[in-house]
Amino acid sequence: MQSRWFGASAGAVAVMTTPIVVWWIVGDQSSTTLNPDYIVKPPTISTTSELAPGLVSTVLLVASLTVLVIATRRRQLDPRWWSIVLMLMGSGAIVGLAVRVVTAGVVGANIGGGIVILFGGPFVAVLIGWAGVSAASLVRRRRADPQGG
Repeated sequence: MQSRWFGASAGAVAVMTTPIVVWWIVGDQSSTTLNPDYIVKPPTISTTSELAPGLVSTVLLVASLTVLVIATRRRQLDPRWWSIVLMLMGSGAIVGLAVRVVTAGVVGANIGGGIVILFGGPFVAVLIGWAGVSAASLVRRRRADPQGG
């Protein structure tokens, strides 16, 4: 029982750190212009200030994925949970990228920001919904057959 909670915690850490890691890796996408236009003006954060949360989140993400791999290999984590974790991590990656694109300073219209809002939002909703339905299905199966799942 304790190892199950440990695996679930590692999965939660992986999901929560993914948007931060992607946000950090993508970096500022603003064009170098004197008076850029914004869809949403980003908070003023120096690249030095971005380093700490970026590095800490990257280390936590790698550590949590390592814990999940070890738990799966030891058969303490049902491998079917990987699809759910990966769908939620994918939605987090889209969010991390979207924040960078939407807050980029550009000359004129931020077409990329509009595209991210138009397609990214619904895609994130589908991924989260699909992960929720899959998780509910796995939990129902486990409750129906506690020895087999």
